[in-house]
Amino acid sequence: DFADRMKEIKHALSDEAQPASERQQQQQQEGAQAAGGSAAGAGLGLSDKEALCDELLDIVQSVDCARDLHKIGGLPTLLSLMSSPHPSLRWRAAEITATCMANNPPVQRWFMEGGALPPLLGLLADLNVVVRTKAVLALSALVRHYGPGLEAFRLAGGLTKLLALLGCSGVDAAVEAAEAASADAGSAGGQQLGTAAATSGDSQAGGAAVAAAEDEEAADERWVQQRSQHRRLTRKVLALVHYMLLKHPADRLAAAEYGIVSQLQSCLDSAPDSDMRQAALSVLVELLADPGAWQWVQQHAGQQGLEQQLLRLQRQHAELGAEDREAEAEEGQLVGQCIAALQAGQPPAGGSTGAGDGAAGMEDHVDLDPYQDGGERAEKAVSLRQPQQRQQQQQQQ
Repeated sequence: DFADRMKEIKHALSDEAQPASERQQQQQQEGAQAAGGSAAGAGLGLSDKEALCDELLDIVQSVDCARDLHKIGGLPTLLSLMSSPHPSLRWRAAEITATCMANNPPVQRWFMEGGALPPLLGLLADLNVVVRTKAVLALSALVRHYGPGLEAFRLAGGLTKLLALLGCSGVDAAVEAAEAASADAGSAGGQQLGTAAATSGDSQAGGAAVAAAEDEEAADERWVQQRSQHRRLTRKVLALVHYMLLKHPADRLAAAEYGIVSQLQSCLDSAPDSDMRQAALSVLVELLADPGAWQWVQQHAGQQGLEQQLLRLQRQHAELGAEDREAEAEEGQLVGQCIAALQAGQPPAGGSTGAGDGAAGMEDHVDLDPYQDGGERAEKAVSLRQPQQRQQQQQQQ
């Protein structure tokens, strides 16, 4: 029974972030039996807790199990794990939270009301890149098709936090500094070992040289993995920023003023594949569709340099073979849209439809919670009209 198993996992994980004094008091209150169970949970090693999180993640892939996890009080446990001293537990808690909320309106609402947003926002500043990536994943699951979640994220400074992540993504300064330090250490170590081997001929120095070479290889592998993780973070951030600007156009000018254009240009320069470039270009298309953001780009963002960069991408796309050009057709289309917008003599017609009232963010809001509990309400039909249908109905009225 998945419900019983989730209860067991929840109980085993609940002690991770609980202070020892509270744990002792809880044991005294709950009696010897509960104390024994809590002690068992506290005795679990890190690898055991990671395995339990992985098992829980598999279980909540089911929409019904995700809802059941909330009903048995699983959210407080996940929130506690987000403050764990172990990054592997923090990112697993964020990933489980994301999986529970994804395409699951009732859980989005329950987790929002249960206080999931503040700790997830805190994880955006985590020193571990995997934790930051999973936090973005969870925030995306919270705000997509859930208007209150999107609005709360906006009011909490979500856009600026995402843009800050863009500024330190890719091969950021921290990664480059770590790489330089590793290279310097390896070089110095190699020189010292070479001198020792030359002067003493000691075989131990040769063994140390081999160990140093292995350490340097391991460091290079870690750096490659970290760079890959930063790129994954960048793609997820770009996707969420695009969704926010699409659903709340009033934020496009603010994004331009915060300096997103230069960050997008950096992404286009360093993008390892077409998917990354498409993500950056999609955000740029949204910016250039807004009159205010378009004017800002023309006046402040080095429009000539941006246009030249896009023209270069267009030429590179045209030089691709027929098969590759077809595979990257969407990227070519986005590049063309951006160039046409930049070369236009006047800003795009119309204004921001998002106003400032959050109406745009509610366009695709789906809240099915009233229909999840059975009974009379469950017999009602849920009408999810498309925006065009809603507009036609408003005109008829």
